[in-house]
Amino acid sequence: MERTLIDTSILVEPFVPWKNNEPNYKKICMSLLRGKLNELNNRWKPVISLSVLGEYHLLLNEKDIFKRLNEEKLKIMKGILNVFITGKEKVGIKREVIEICNEIIHLDSRIEPLDALHIATAIAEKCSNFLFIDYGISGNFKLKKFAKNYNLNLLDFGIKLNADLKRISDGMIWRE
Repeated sequence: MERTLIDTSILVEPFVPWKNNEPNYKKICMSLLRGKLNELNNRWKPVISLSVLGEYHLLLNEKDIFKRLNEEKLKIMKGILNVFITGKEKVGIKREVIEICNEIIHLDSRIEPLDALHIATAIAEKCSNFLFIDYGISGNFKLKKFAKNYNLNLLDFGIKLNADLKRISDGMIWRE
């Protein structure tokens, strides 16, 4: 099975309150998350990096948007994530990760440092895929080419920016 590093965005996207104002965003995102995480377990070997877990922890504990979530939403979020995270391969940071991360950051100044760290981890760990919901990554052709040179596929979760979220469309699938 191909190893696939999971980005933090996959784990927190459905719970970002400001995006939930869009019609049906949360419903579609949650159903995609539940369904695709199950599919992910069957299709690939999910990998979670310590940097992703660290970013997840920071978001939950330090970002105001998550502090304002009611107890019910937090319980749902933690339940889905605990089921997903339990039993998955966890990877740390090697010297090679820092070197690759530096290359990525210098490749394009628009790349967020944590995204660079997660992608560098996927490369150093010889993962086949990096799964994300991040519009800055999906539109970055320099980054896609760089990742491809390391045999890493950047897989967009498939929720298009400014998409009509009233119904699930063919556009809301993994793009490989």
